Amino acid sequence: MRTEVPPPVVSVPSDGTLSGPRVRFSGKAQPGTTKIVLMERGLLIGATGVDEKGEWWFKHGHPWRPGTHTVEAIALFGATESAPASTTFTVVGIPEDSPIRSFGASRHACGDVCEHRPFTGD
Repeated sequence: MRTEVPPPVVSVPSDGTLSGPRVRFSGKAQPGTTKIVLMERGLLIGATGVDEKGEWWFKHGHPWRPGTHTVEAIALFGATESAPASTTFTVVGIPEDSPIRSFGASRHACGDVCEHRPFTGD
């Protein structure tokens, strides 16, 4: 019976990096690890399996809000869990309350033929 599981390694996003709003996580864990659980401020973000080489990856289904985030990854082997490994990264994007979004929304709609790409705020 295994009584200790080493923490996983979080390769992406690496600590201190910038990310777009569709954050992807990946890394390595000791082979035999069954699952990686991802948490932010004590709340479950998601969980993913680990392949036979100890590699894991996870893509959250929703865009993240701009700002700095710290996520902890916990490796599980049966009922035994590792200490958390954390990564802190910054999501960049156009905030919901940015004037850039409202300026784009204030334009008149284009007609059937358009010489430019309308701005949607994204």
